[in-house]
Amino acid sequence: MGKRRKRKSLMSLQLAIEDHEDKIARERTKSSPDENLIIFWQKEIQNLENRIVHINRQLTKHQRSGRRRHES
Repeated sequence: MGKRRKRKSLMSLQLAIEDHEDKIARERTKSSPDENLIIFWQKEIQNLENRIVHINRQLTKHQRSGRRRHES
């Protein structure tokens, strides 16, 4: 996966996290919120955050291992 595609994936993952956080907030406003659903979305958020960390590591690894020019 190229750098541009990784950055696009990061944006998509962040949007998914925001969407899940909105769902949790809406569910908590109900008179009897479904705690199992909230737990599920929280686990989803954790998984998405782990993927973001992984992609960020790949991006920084790519930046550090880039070609270096030797100046003479």
